[in-house]
Amino acid sequence: MILLVSDNRLKAGDRLTVDQFRSKPLGRGDISLARKAYANLDILQRAVIDPAISRGEVVVGASSVVVKTIRDIDALINDGRQERLVKAACVLDRVDPGDHDSHAALKGCEGHQIISDKQLGKVRTRIAADLANKFGPIISLDSIF
Repeated sequence: MILLVSDNRLKAGDRLTVDQFRSKPLGRGDISLARKAYANLDILQRAVIDPAISRGEVVVGASSVVVKTIRDIDALINDGRQERLVKAACVLDRVDPGDHDSHAALKGCEGHQIISDKQLGKVRTRIAADLANKFGPIISLDSIF
């Protein structure tokens, strides 16, 4: 999985931070990824990078992770009666109109709806930290492919 990074506070060699995995977009499944097996630099340039530049963003590189690594992240949820481990995040094969064929979405998943908003914020902060640690360092787009 490839995450393009357009945070101008970061540069090649840096690690991702929790800022790349904000709570609300994670909850909605609005963190866009690309499946490396189905993407190439031309596709990402046309479908992601050029639109980002037109919005005034600066794409500083990309970070990657094996999808199984994301799926293996668990979160501890306490609903007031019991604690249990649930899947923290999932990768959805989601291609909406206008998306490139390799598009996928990162989303917080199962069990999160049973806790309060305050608890959810704390859980998603931990999930964001876990995701940031699992993705590799930021590298140039040419190096991804």
